[in-house]
Amino acid sequence: MIKISKPSYLKCVFGILGALLVTGCQNTQKDPNTIQVGICSDYPPFESRNDQNELVGYDVDLARIIGKELGKKVNFVDMSFNALLSSVQSGKIDMVISSVGITEEREKQVDFSDPYFFNRLTVVSRKEMPLLDENALKGKKIGVQLGSSFAHWAKIRNLKNVATMDLNPQLIEALKTRQIEGVIIDYTQAAIFCKKNANLVYHFLTHDEKGTAVVLKKGSTLRTLINQILQRLKSSGQLKTLESQWLR
Repeated sequence: MIKISKPSYLKCVFGILGALLVTGCQNTQKDPNTIQVGICSDYPPFESRNDQNELVGYDVDLARIIGKELGKKVNFVDMSFNALLSSVQSGKIDMVISSVGITEEREKQVDFSDPYFFNRLTVVSRKEMPLLDENALKGKKIGVQLGSSFAHWAKIRNLKNVATMDLNPQLIEALKTRQIEGVIIDYTQAAIFCKKNANLVYHFLTHDEKGTAVVLKKGSTLRTLINQILQRLKSSGQLKTLESQWLR
């Protein structure tokens, strides 16, 4: 039997452990040819799933175009809207393309590309008790999506009775069942929900001044490249084509 000295034995053990750790790290490394794009698929016509459970929508197509321009494959990571910003901050994903509006509060946490879309803010209410403008929201129980720019809008306007939920369909259901009196949402979503629910109506509140943009980790080198791509898409009319396809 061959005897192994204690120091040699320990070197051998630590060497094996080190190799295993390196292998483990290598297995968890991201594919450099793939970009991880965070998305919350409850937001048609920007992002949703069709009958085949495939991701479709304005933001989905935009992400694929950006990926192609960058020479990368796109892997969508579907998660709750409230988890998107923290996931890009931690590096779990490379970017978010999921109808995220630019706000001063968010700009402290992440970087934004130039805006690619400007939306309009609306309130959805029941036809029997319509909320016509911002003044009508006072004293009413209003629903907003958790972590959304609509929640931020309600906060800075000091609305007191605000209910938050993870998904917009949950808010609409709460409105229909009289748990809340209105839902603050963008006009593209409002039009879809009201078309599907004859007892609901929407009214405009204000325009989105800062716009919707791609979200990136602070200091990301992708920001300049994405801004260049967005400028080309705007100049070539491709952004207008996406709007015509999904938002009209």
